Amino acid sequence: TAQSKRAVTTVLRLYSHWIVTFVIVGILLVMGLVAVNRWQRRVFTQLRDAHKKVIRSQGQMKTILEALPLGVILNDRKGRIVLINEAACLLTGYKDAKAVLGSRLNHILNLRLADGNSLDWKKPMRNVECILRNLGNANRTVLFSSFEMTLDNEQVLLQTFMDITEKKRVEAELAEQEERFIQTLHAADDAILLLGEDKFIDANEKAAKLLGYNNSQALIDMHPSVLSPEKQPDGELSVVKADRLLELAYRQGYCHFEWLHKKVDGTLV
Repeated sequence: TAQSKRAVTTVLRLYSHWIVTFVIVGILLVMGLVAVNRWQRRVFTQLRDAHKKVIRSQGQMKTILEALPLGVILNDRKGRIVLINEAACLLTGYKDAKAVLGSRLNHILNLRLADGNSLDWKKPMRNVECILRNLGNANRTVLFSSFEMTLDNEQVLLQTFMDITEKKRVEAELAEQEERFIQTLHAADDAILLLGEDKFIDANEKAAKLLGYNNSQALIDMHPSVLSPEKQPDGELSVVKADRLLELAYRQGYCHFEWLHKKVDGTLV
């Protein structure tokens, strides 16, 4: 009816500015919600990508640590183990890293200096020879290093263990063999001299007696030509021939030849 239309028109005239305001506010709210939603999705995507990078970085670090030929243990400031690689587990006698994660290093690691004294593993050190007793009470000789470093804005302690047990065993065997060889050298009835690159490095007393010297130490560091006449019977200079025959012996592993020596009194032998 005409009266109703006039009433509606009056209401619209009176409240039109409020209606417009509500519409505008509604539109702005919708636009704001859309913008916030987009921002949230963008932030979520960035966080997800960052998380993936962290996971990938951790995976790469773990792969590198597992590929290292030495044991690696990472401790927090309280001495609790937060990372241990497989090589360290094998050295300490533990089958699984999960068994030691969170444990204090001094509770699972029996480590002493090679001379038997205790070791302060919290102090930075590099390549210190130590004895590591594993879970099965077997001793291994290791080179131990400890470093302070910052990881994810936290101070941590990184320890590395290089197993040198086999190296030490081989060195001991070689030293024993060398000792037996030297004993045989000095006990031999024949005159024997050992040559280095260009000088005598050892000799027995028979060689010293043959050449007229009081003891074998007098022959050490001498070039063969010093114990020889100026020339050999074939006319070649002793110093030249000695160097040539030494080079031949080194190249093929042996060299047989006759040599004319000169004793202290000038007598040729």
